[in-house]
Amino acid sequence: MQRFYFDVFVGLDANLDADGHEVGNLRAAEIEARRTAGEIARDRLLKLQDATPEGIRVEVKNEHRQHVLTVTVSLCVERRAHNRGTGRQLAAASQTSEARVRILLVEDETPVSINTGMILEDEGFTVDYAYNGRDALAKAKASPPDLIITDYMMPHMDGLAMITNLRSDGWTGPIVLTTSTMEDRLPVSYPRGHDGYLAKPHREEDLLILVRALLTQTQDRA
Repeated sequence: MQRFYFDVFVGLDANLDADGHEVGNLRAAEIEARRTAGEIARDRLLKLQDATPEGIRVEVKNEHRQHVLTVTVSLCVERRAHNRGTGRQLAAASQTSEARVRILLVEDETPVSINTGMILEDEGFTVDYAYNGRDALAKAKASPPDLIITDYMMPHMDGLAMITNLRSDGWTGPIVLTTSTMEDRLPVSYPRGHDGYLAKPHREEDLLILVRALLTQTQDRA
């Protein structure tokens, strides 16, 4: 296994990674760097009330500490106030139960993951994050969420393969599939294991309405 080192810059502050990351190749190092940058960016955004010009930069270096690539995530994402009308009313109607609702969000594009996570967390949901189907599968099996929102095209394992694996293992929770591919053009080799579908890009209201509907159906069947 090759070893890569990450120098993480938050604004002007640097955090040098002395331990390194053992991965198979440079592409795997890039994916890990994007995951690291995304998690740092998301954690900082959730602590802020307004947009900020800061950014996260991860410089990847090889075992000889030679620079090989840089991953940058902008933090210029505006945090909006609660003024969603119908979505706001629905939140008030089920506020008590939502305090315990946990959603696993599976998305490899950092900006999409950050924005979607913020929308869900603003509505009172607890959100766990995964950046590819393989990691999501492991997280779902280790600690089953109440609902999964997953992208289709991702590294290591795509969303449909992950869904098929979960269903084969007997997981029956609701799953929302999000993709820019039209639903009727998804590979026919996979069974339709998802309960809801949203085409990218989608409105935040459509996401929340679908999530609430699937959670209500699950509660009604319990």
